[in-house]
Amino acid sequence: MSWRHSYSELLRVQLPSMSTDSSSTWYRVKRKERVERGAPPPGGTRCFGYSPRFTSVVESEAAFLREARDRLYSGESVRGICDDWDRRGVVTSDENHWYPQALRRIRAAATLTAQCENKGVFYAGTWPAIFSPSDTARLRGAFAEAAKESRPRSARKSLLAWYLRC
Repeated sequence: MSWRHSYSELLRVQLPSMSTDSSSTWYRVKRKERVERGAPPPGGTRCFGYSPRFTSVVESEAAFLREARDRLYSGESVRGICDDWDRRGVVTSDENHWYPQALRRIRAAATLTAQCENKGVFYAGTWPAIFSPSDTARLRGAFAEAAKESRPRSARKSLLAWYLRC
């Protein structure tokens, strides 16, 4: 086998991964620049509480978010808030029912405080805020403590207990 043949084989194998690495680096650099500029998140589904492209606050939705914040401060459960919103007909920006996971995700989002987050560093955003940064920090802290305090699941008595019946 000649050196040209082995070199062409090496290029055939290496070039696709090299281009993938450079394109992913490009996306990371562009994202970091966008975050440092304070530009709103691009694309995706509309964030509950905001108009598309984060140009303004949807006050009717923002009122529900503020209500949820106050209810969480008073000790109400996320599940209870979601159940209440279902009874009242409140839906997400995608017209879906509220689930605890969705409410947990949105209550700690830096987006609601008009901030961008990149690797734990917060940058000021250019869109209007619904919560103050201290509100989001307090909610994040409360849920972090609750996760630590939650009791572990009890272990199964037997590996086949779910399968076998007497």
